[in-house]
Amino acid sequence: MWSRVRDFDPVELGALVEGRGAVRMVLMRGTVHMATARDALALRALVEPVIARAFRGSPFSKQIPGVDHDELRAAVREFVEAAPRGRAELGRLLAERFPGVDANPLGYAATYLVPMVQVPPRGVWGKTGRARWTTVES
Repeated sequence: MWSRVRDFDPVELGALVEGRGAVRMVLMRGTVHMATARDALALRALVEPVIARAFRGSPFSKQIPGVDHDELRAAVREFVEAAPRGRAELGRLLAERFPGVDANPLGYAATYLVPMVQVPPRGVWGKTGRARWTTVES
């Protein structure tokens, strides 16, 4: 953003992320983008058909045949609303819920199928931490 926005202040953006005024979430083409919290749900709804199509064409979709997507969405919400989770941890929890299904594609499916945001410190300038996810509503 610093190359496209005059007088961009990464510390100011980080404060917005920490204060829930801005979020990092999967949007266009299934990649993580920054958006205002106010716009996040509306933007996700607009790109949902593209994300769904990207998921259907992904190797992750093909690796979870027979998994009911509505059940998967419900389980994802249950786990990440209890506590923000990294993709690997979420995949392991989902694999326990869906025996015989590999954890890795379940973890990736979660980020396609459920509108989620990355929680701080992700997106905060000068801070590090692995990506952990919760629902955009949370």
